[in-house]
Amino acid sequence: MKFLPRHFLVLVAAALAWAAPAWTQATGTVVVTVVDDDSGQALETALVYIPTLDLGGMSDAQGQFTIADVPVGEHQLRAELIGYSSATATVVVEAGQTATVELRIKPSALLLEELAVTGTAVKNSHISSTYAVAVTGRDKMAEQGSPQAVDFFKNLSASHGVIGERSSWYNANQAATLSESIANVNLRGLGASRTLVLINSRRQTYVPARCECHSLHRR
Repeated sequence: MKFLPRHFLVLVAAALAWAAPAWTQATGTVVVTVVDDDSGQALETALVYIPTLDLGGMSDAQGQFTIADVPVGEHQLRAELIGYSSATATVVVEAGQTATVELRIKPSALLLEELAVTGTAVKNSHISSTYAVAVTGRDKMAEQGSPQAVDFFKNLSASHGVIGERSSWYNANQAATLSESIANVNLRGLGASRTLVLINSRRQTYVPARCECHSLHRR
């Protein structure tokens, strides 16, 4: 069995000790500041990243973000923010050093997709039955100027519709116990006991209805 000379082992140990610090310092740090190109104001929540690496994040209130552990070499930085055009810059990272970069982005018009809010009748298996169904679309509600629930019911195509109104003829023969959370709608003569009323998916009164096909639903 052969043994390595002692002086050779000493040389190997010295080489490893010298290489370890070099390996640990093979990265650097990049501090990025994002500002408005017109006003020079720092921009918060801008996305700052290096496209070729999985490194980046959001700028803070001072418009800054620090990217740590960036490999030594030349890299391209990119900054993006809604309402602004993107900007790029090249940074050279040295081992154990901190590089400072300022990215200036210009305001830019941005068209977002349309957001539509709709309201539909509650779907059920009896929708094709002979019972009456009343539907008020968003266009009609927009014409009414976002009415309150009481006004909305009064404008329905029903023979009578109230919410918490004790003086109405429909409630005249009943005990005056109505509250603002109770809705009575006599839809085309069917009667309130056969009309299910939902506001924002919440049932307004408990009645033993025979079917679920006479529903008003607003979201």
